[in-house]
Amino acid sequence: MVRGTLEAIAPRSMPDSEPYNCSAAIPWKDDRAGSPMIEPPRFIRRVPYVPVGDALDQPVADVLWARAPRVDIDQFHSKSSEHRPRTVVRIMHHQRAIRLRYTVIDRFVVSRQTEHQRQVCEDSCVEFFLQPGPDTGYFNFEFNCCGTMLCHHIEDCRRTPTGFVRHRPLSNDDLARIGVRPSLPRTVWPECPYPITWQLDVLIRLEAIEPHVGAIGSLSGSACAANFFKCADHSSHPHWASWAPIGEELNFHQPQTFGLLRFE
Repeated sequence: MVRGTLEAIAPRSMPDSEPYNCSAAIPWKDDRAGSPMIEPPRFIRRVPYVPVGDALDQPVADVLWARAPRVDIDQFHSKSSEHRPRTVVRIMHHQRAIRLRYTVIDRFVVSRQTEHQRQVCEDSCVEFFLQPGPDTGYFNFEFNCCGTMLCHHIEDCRRTPTGFVRHRPLSNDDLARIGVRPSLPRTVWPECPYPITWQLDVLIRLEAIEPHVGAIGSLSGSACAANFFKCADHSSHPHWASWAPIGEELNFHQPQTFGLLRFE
């Protein structure tokens, strides 16, 4: 059990009445192609290029993280409990990889899952959904606070009894191209009722997703639809928060609500 020695500080559904079309509501722009931006979404973040290596153990200076754009995951769904952790993620890229640093001021932290591709959303969890292009589908990168991940490529997010109409989990080879460094140990169980601030560094190499969507090239000058989330479905104080609001339905899998990331 994780105690105070650490730094203190519903089922989701998708109606199946209409076919999934992830490009219908996303205003795509790629500076390399010069295509126009129409009706840009309210939630937009620039993603700076930082020339660092693609090894997770190659540290990024704190001063660089401090300058990276801050994304607040603070749009809580009304079904959330009174516990609403403060969650911030900073993001940067180095052309062929995306780096994320989540910082969560939390309580009631729990982490049971230790095997990849399990339901980490039931634990204290952060998520990053990324749609590289208008016809690519999207990827859900989900990480519990101890670094266990679930990652799928989803092309039709209508629900079925076993998941989605059209989706495929990333392979072990794909997952090996995603680096995760948590600040917490491998598990947190039983649930910790004390205040905890935890951090998670994530490195997503494009080689992890290109087998599913084709060559992407460099991120510089491109734009991707995306959203960030915080949840803890099966904690004593469940909550569901997003960067870009998801509306009344408790369902993170709504690509039409994604914001936009513009890679410099």
